[in-house]
Amino acid sequence: MNQIEKQTTYLVVGMILITIGTLWLFRSIGIELPEHLISIPTIIMLSGLIVLIKAGFKSEAGWVIFAFGWVLLLNRMVPDRNLNQIGTASILLVLGAYYVLRYLIADKNKTD
Repeated sequence: MNQIEKQTTYLVVGMILITIGTLWLFRSIGIELPEHLISIPTIIMLSGLIVLIKAGFKSEAGWVIFAFGWVLLLNRMVPDRNLNQIGTASILLVLGAYYVLRYLIADKNKTD
């Protein structure tokens, strides 16, 4: 990892930590914030976002982590729906289609 990437990583992680700390402080001193701002799904989404930023938005794992966090957050925000199962199944379908298309495109390039 070169110096510029390392500095960018420090900046992104630092800003995320400042944001989480500020939200947590507000919550601790009694300022009402939406419950979903500081939650496990938000932390999962932020983890996926960090992976994506470090990989230049080209990481399949980062997209899966981010999407899974988004599904969990949506399930919290709309509790009367079955979004965990629908969202997780959708993520698996999209990821499977992506890998099949990637295989077909790579196979097509080999024959040319």
